[in-house]
Amino acid sequence: SYGIGTPMHAIGWLAMAIGLLQAVDRGAALVRGVRRLLFALAALASMTTLVDSPVWSSYDTGAWPVVNFLLLSYLAPAALMLAFARAARPIEPRGLVFAAAGLALILGFAWVTLETRHAFRGSNLSAGTMSDAESYAYSAVWLVYAGLLLAGGLWQKSQALRIGSLVVVMEAVLKVFLVDMDDLQGLWRVASFLGLGPHAHLQRRLRLRP
Repeated sequence: SYGIGTPMHAIGWLAMAIGLLQAVDRGAALVRGVRRLLFALAALASMTTLVDSPVWSSYDTGAWPVVNFLLLSYLAPAALMLAFARAARPIEPRGLVFAAAGLALILGFAWVTLETRHAFRGSNLSAGTMSDAESYAYSAVWLVYAGLLLAGGLWQKSQALRIGSLVVVMEAVLKVFLVDMDDLQGLWRVASFLGLGPHAHLQRRLRLRP
């Protein structure tokens, strides 16, 4: 385990980068260069966090739900990445803004997935085996996450959020047909399909709105 250093570094670098987006001379070459360097360092730290997942690194994530190491590792950097993308939209290249938004969505997805695993397995996410309830919970949580992304995308008129929502729904669909159909039994399988149907229909109705 790398400990708390890497996620805290990502949080600090992102906070400074966002601060430079609010600077009086935010378009100056030096400010722009420092800001992009800070973002790059934060992105690298966040990707390191994703690679060193507690699922196979076996470090203790904390006993409390939500208020634990997963919040610092994934949710806080995700929120800051999203804040950076929103603030950078008027002055930074579109590719950089999309990179920040995309990384925010990936970190958010990792957080909801690992927090769900934490609810079933406790602080050691590498321990235990998956039950039907846990498997269904992933499908349900992913659909809720996709719904929140879709709502945020419509509210903020953000194409990145709507695309992210569609990607998460597609992943949930693949899981239902490739995993749930084989592994879940009885009512858990029925619940998985009932949860997927209305959400997929809503996605088809709303994803093409400007």
